[in-house]
Amino acid sequence: MKDQVENGMNDFHEQELRNIAEELNRFKAEKHFLVKKINKLEVKNKQFLSDFLKKLDVE
Repeated sequence: MKDQVENGMNDFHEQELRNIAEELNRFKAEKHFLVKKINKLEVKNKQFLSDFLKKLDVE
């Protein structure tokens, strides 16, 4: 009986660890997506600023 309870608890903890690992992977994927998005925005902002400064010099 004690072994069955321990096995049940081990199965429960194993499933909890799997759930945590899946959630962590989702967060990592979201972070990767957001970092890429931020990098694109930084490039666009640098280009916009560069273009804007060029226009100021021309006028």
